[in-house]
Amino acid sequence: AFKDAMEQLDNFKFTETIKEFASKEKPILGICLGMQILASKSYEYGETIGLDLIEGEVKALPNDNSLKVPNIGWRKLILSKKNKRQGLEAENMMYFVHSYGFYANQDSNIIAKIKFGTHDIAAIVKNKNILGCQFHPEKSGVSGLRLLNWFCKDFKG
Repeated sequence: AFKDAMEQLDNFKFTETIKEFASKEKPILGICLGMQILASKSYEYGETIGLDLIEGEVKALPNDNSLKVPNIGWRKLILSKKNKRQGLEAENMMYFVHSYGFYANQDSNIIAKIKFGTHDIAAIVKNKNILGCQFHPEKSGVSGLRLLNWFCKDFKG
C-alpha cells in the first residue's frame, strides 16, 4: 500500500535519495505501486504525501455495479496521439492488478491510458526522465518486455 511504501522509504532515508537521483536527470521507472508513489499524494489508507515527481493524486478506482475492483487482467493501452513512443505500440495488451489509480494534474503527463468501464485510467505517466507504469510489464509478455527493453536501452526522458 502507498502509505506503507512511503513510510519504508522515509524510514530508510530513501525518499531524498530518490528525489536527488531524479534531479540529476537519471531515468527512473516505477511499476504498479512504484508508479503510484511518484505522485504528489494518495488517499489509500489515509492521505499520504508521495515523492511528488509527477504531479497528481492516487485515488480509489471508480467502483460502480458494473466494475470489479481490484482491476485484474489484461487491458489494451490507448496511447496519446502526441506521445507515440518507441517501445510502445497502440493496442498493446498489458497485465494490471490494482485498486487505486494515478490521476495526473496535467494531461501531458499521461502517455497511455486504459478504459475501465466508461472511465479513463492512466496506464503510463511521464515527467522528463521519470516513467511510471500502472501495469506489470514483467507479466505482460512480449509487449511488456518490449517496453522494458526500450526503457533500459533508449529512454532519454
